[in-house]
Formats: sequence, structure tokens, C-alpha cells
Amino acid sequence: NTSKIKRKDGTKINSTNELMHEWKAYFEELLNAKTNINPNNQAIPPAPEDLPINQGPITINEVEQAINQLKDGKSPGIDHSITPE
Repeated sequence: NTSKIKRKDGTKINSTNELMHEWKAYFEELLNAKTNINPNNQAIPPAPEDLPINQGPITINEVEQAINQLKDGKSPGIDHSITPE
């Protein structure tokens, strides 16, 4: 029932087609909002150089190091990750 939904100007929406049009306009305005951020003022400066990335297979030693860095007594969280215990 669209009779209780109003447009931005306060007039009532009478059909599903009008409702779809209003949703489209709403999201276009929301997602295409103008910002006054100067692209030359970057919050995070670029790295001075690209650091080497190890793209080889993960080793047992790397897994052990990662597990040893985990804190004991923490719940696994929403992703059901592995705890160090």
C-alpha cells in the first residue's frame, strides 16, 4: 500500500510506479552526492615505494607465527575463525 508514503515535497505517492521513481531519485541523490573534498588533500599519502610481497605458498612456520600472535581466551567471532587454544 503506497498511500501512506510521501515524496520529499510532502505529496502522497499513489502508485507502485511512482514509488519506484521516488526510490530511484532518492538513491541517485544519495549515491551521487557532491563533496567538497579536494583530491589533492589526501588523508593517507601514497607509500614512497612498493614493498615486496611474498606470493609463494604459505609455510608451516608462517602459520605457527600467526597463531602465536593470537591472544588467548578470545571468542572466535562472527567468522568462526580458529582460536589459539
